[in-house]
Amino acid sequence: MFFLLKESLKLYKKVFLETLDPAVIFNKKGNISYINNALSRIGGYETKELQNRPLVSLIPQEERERVENILKEVLTERKIFREFNTFLLTKKGKQIPVSLTLIPLLDKKELMGGLAIFVDIRQLKGLLEALSKAKSELEERVRERTKELEEKTKKLEKMKKELEEAKTVLEIKVRARTRELQELNETLEEKVKERTKELQEKVDELNKWYKLTVGRELKMIELKKEIEKLKKSIKKTS
Repeated sequence: MFFLLKESLKLYKKVFLETLDPAVIFNKKGNISYINNALSRIGGYETKELQNRPLVSLIPQEERERVENILKEVLTERKIFREFNTFLLTKKGKQIPVSLTLIPLLDKKELMGGLAIFVDIRQLKGLLEALSKAKSELEERVRERTKELEEKTKKLEKMKKELEEAKTVLEIKVRARTRELQELNETLEEKVKERTKELQEKVDELNKWYKLTVGRELKMIELKKEIEKLKKSIKKTS
């Protein structure tokens, strides 16, 4: 049983050491007990120089008070704090943006310390910056496109207004021309009536003249006949 426990501890230690993200095991006072290889590689620290130092010594001065308060809750209330953003301070003083997770370590409900995992978010930060830049460029394009559309809309509205004004002018001209044609038509109708009346009067006069002329001719023919009769009658009596 002791052998199995010993082997398990070795396995856990190996897993801890080889974890890709920087990690620290700290005691119940909040001091560093072990660091893994990733933290040594990224932070430039040796295990010995960090042992028994406060965990917050890996945090920049301006962030320490906030992290200390969270660490106290982990150690006193046994809370887990996942992925809150802060910075990892390297041996050379460089600040690496990280997402920090703090987990209390228990042994049969007894607090032994805790585990701190630092996830390097520089790539994520770069991605976010790239996304932010892309967003800004897209917003700028949207603004430009919106401006273009607004200008085109103004031009279309101006053209629409000009067309409406032209339509109004044309309607006025059409109404005026229609009124002129109506008046001209009425004038022509009146003239046609007058001309028709004049022509009818002339026709009537011609009819009268025709009747008079024809009547005269008929009378002349009758008179000629009477004259002939008289001539014949005179010859017989003589």
